[in-house]
Amino acid sequence: MSVIFTAGAMVSTAHDLHKWTEALYSGRLFSPQLVDKMTTENLHNYCYGIYERTLTNGMVAYSHSGGIFGFHSYLLVVPDNQTTVVILSNDENQYIGRFGEELAVIATGQTVPLPTPITPTARDLAQFTGNYIGQYLGNPIEFKLEAERHQLYLVRPNGNKTPLFAEDENRFYAQASRATYAFIRTDEDTITALNLEVDGIPIMQLQKETQ
Repeated sequence: MSVIFTAGAMVSTAHDLHKWTEALYSGRLFSPQLVDKMTTENLHNYCYGIYERTLTNGMVAYSHSGGIFGFHSYLLVVPDNQTTVVILSNDENQYIGRFGEELAVIATGQTVPLPTPITPTARDLAQFTGNYIGQYLGNPIEFKLEAERHQLYLVRPNGNKTPLFAEDENRFYAQASRATYAFIRTDEDTITALNLEVDGIPIMQLQKETQ
């Protein structure tokens, strides 16, 4: 895909990406000092070109995702036990980041707790509805959330509605998306903002408009 220039011209396999990761983190490509610098957190869990993640089993991992029209990829490594997870998908919307983290935990012989689905009441959902505003890369962003019966919807500018499903009392997700929506409450239990996360990585925070 020449439209994205060199990013669209990169081709690899899960096996080759595994070999690359082994060489990178073993110090065969760069000095241990450079690898240490690469994995030093700089800002909001971001190091130098990769994210630092803490898995549910407490182990530290480093990861990054990639994507282009029609494709999505994810690479994660746990240096302490030399676990590497490579996911290549031909569906750009699939939420594979969390899946990759869960596979890394399973690879250590541990289990991953499954979320318990909940069905909020219409009264519960009403507190999430409204407009949320913020900025991303210097551009204004606005989300509109509506509720119908027992379902919360993200309303897009063209009027299309994407259903959001409750993961717990403060977190929702879209089934065909890599994003989750984590709502922030005050001590008085009032929702004031939401954090948008993609592949488990915080992307931006939007403030809820007051009436």
